[in-house]
Amino acid sequence: MTIALLVSLFSTMGGVLGTYNQIQTALSLEGNNLYSSQSVDVDEKPSTIRDALEKAGANARVFRDLTNEGTVRAVMEFGRPSPLPLHSGRQLGSGGDRGALVGADVRVTTDKGRKSYVFEGVSYPVVGHLGLHTESLLSHAVLLKGAGLFDRDGKARMVVDGPDVADILHGLSATPATHDGGTDRRTNIDFVSPVLLGFGRALTVIGSIVTGLLAASYGRRLCAVRFQLGHQRVRILAASTARLLLGAAGPLLLVCGITLSLSPPVQSAGSILWNTLAPATLIVVSFVLASARTIWRKPSWA
Repeated sequence: MTIALLVSLFSTMGGVLGTYNQIQTALSLEGNNLYSSQSVDVDEKPSTIRDALEKAGANARVFRDLTNEGTVRAVMEFGRPSPLPLHSGRQLGSGGDRGALVGADVRVTTDKGRKSYVFEGVSYPVVGHLGLHTESLLSHAVLLKGAGLFDRDGKARMVVDGPDVADILHGLSATPATHDGGTDRRTNIDFVSPVLLGFGRALTVIGSIVTGLLAASYGRRLCAVRFQLGHQRVRILAASTARLLLGAAGPLLLVCGITLSLSPPVQSAGSILWNTLAPATLIVVSFVLASARTIWRKPSWA
């Protein structure tokens, strides 16, 4: 019972920390017009930028203004870039289908319950709504994805955003992007959040390891009994590990289900599962190593 509670605790901590990190990143993007501090300005052919990012396997986005006001932009995605701040719907993804992300105050058309944004006579299905809340800095913003938005001839000014994009586009006159009015430089993001995340992750790792060692100590007597009954060491270890997994399966499923149901659209299901299952995996690994050491090295079992 104690081990099950500890598995639930540290799995929950992993899920909460992951969600918190994603929300803080989304807040930073929302405050800086969807650009991160790694974004760069380029004046180049879209095909050249596309080829460079695909060759490098980058996780990046490419933005291009479609209006003078900059409220309507085309976007291309490569790999798995950081999720955009949404309060409903889903991310655009890197597929080839047309789609639109719109702010809460953007005028859209509705046909048979399906919302669309029309730009230059082309209809783009609305798949999500920008901003962590309906009243946000992105309430008038529009992002469009679709064939043809980047296929115009000649060079164009674009913003490329993602890890290491400055190095990937080195030689293409890429310069650090400057965007007026950014509000992402806030104390809770720049200073407090890294401290909280670092402390929380360290506590989760240490707690998971201690939980695994504690579970191994609880099962030591049962392992000794099985050895005295003539069971092989490998079978003893396998049976002990299976017993731990069965005991942790229920709490893990509960934690994963609750986390998936309560998490905002800024976090993918895969990320949620990874953050939740990572502590449990560490617990199992610690348990197996400690149990194996006990089973194979204990002198009275020789």
